[in-house]
Amino acid sequence: MSLRGCFNCRRTKRTVIKERFNFEVRLEAFNGFNRVVFGNPAADVSNPTTFGRITSQANPAREAQLTVKVNF
Repeated sequence: MSLRGCFNCRRTKRTVIKERFNFEVRLEAFNGFNRVVFGNPAADVSNPTTFGRITSQANPAREAQLTVKVNF
């Protein structure tokens, strides 16, 4: 799989609650700009209805995840 066109980023915020406790929130985004990378075109010359047609995507769609963690 080619990662051409993908933009991945992560943001973290850490907050101290008390001396020994802290709270961490992390947001991660994969393919943040949701750019499409098309798959290879069909190469079957014997089927003229699908020859050269692109029917797939080579990269995953945008994903995001939120993580919350308490450290003590």
